[in-house]
Amino acid sequence: MCRKSAGKLPSFPACVNGRLDILEILLTHVTEINTGQALTVAAARGHIELVKVLLSKGAKVDACGRLGQTPLHRVALQYIESTQEKQTAHYARMRAMAALLLANGARVDATDANEVTPLHFAACSGNEPLSELLLQQGAKVDAREHLGLTSLWLAAYNGHNGVAELLLREGASTNEKSNDGSTPLRADFGV
Repeated sequence: MCRKSAGKLPSFPACVNGRLDILEILLTHVTEINTGQALTVAAARGHIELVKVLLSKGAKVDACGRLGQTPLHRVALQYIESTQEKQTAHYARMRAMAALLLANGARVDATDANEVTPLHFAACSGNEPLSELLLQQGAKVDAREHLGLTSLWLAAYNGHNGVAELLLREGASTNEKSNDGSTPLRADFGV
């Protein structure tokens, strides 16, 4: 059961289900938005209109969840295993969401609790259109997360050729070593 408490928005069900009508009703009866949840959930689900409304009501574009992930992290983390057509449509929707968040001040190189950036997630999931957008917006191509892995290492390990080629065109190093000494070439081929 969803209930309003202490003036905070019981936004989770409306944002999960993409119910702009319900969100707008709720917004007329609250004084504070639970930005850590509402914006992140709506963004990760690809509900662009909900995100626009939440941002217009003061939701913080870089609000961090319990793992230190921002809404942009959660968008980049979204992966769909389906037909090429559905995957292409999904990645286009996530790219549009990321563009909206970035246009509203999201930090392209925000790091979570494990020093993972949105580009790490996009490369790991094989989202080439989002990886390209993040790089265009100034994402550091060779940023390293807590294990020393770069986006190229993650793309190579997961077999995302298109993302790996994009990262290489943008100057990613094939010689960056992870904490265990492996390079992107070794990640893919075991050499």
